[in-house]
Amino acid sequence: MRQCIEHLVVTSECAVWVNITFWENVTVKAYANKCWDTFSKRLEREFPGFRFVGIWARQRRGAWHIHGVANQRIPIEWFRPNAGGCGFGPQCYLKEVDHRVESPRKIARYITGYCTD
Repeated sequence: MRQCIEHLVVTSECAVWVNITFWENVTVKAYANKCWDTFSKRLEREFPGFRFVGIWARQRRGAWHIHGVANQRIPIEWFRPNAGGCGFGPQCYLKEVDHRVESPRKIARYITGYCTD
């Protein structure tokens, strides 16, 4: 997983660090996966060539959220309403990553640190 994240960061013209939470306290991973599948299909349709490597993580209260890296910039004006339409909440984090400044290995280590069952 770390190697996939590092590769995506290094080979992307504009890698973006992504963190998305749900509107509700989603504790059922199957439901979380269904929401992500719907949202990722929208992303792929709207942004040809979209790629993402991510990991599901649990908050202390048991709610699922996702951390990952995308291979291209996604306008927040598009991202928020479309994520919301798929069950995610308005709380999201999108940060462009410059792999010449931020170590791809450090980014991968941070994201994979959230690995859960």
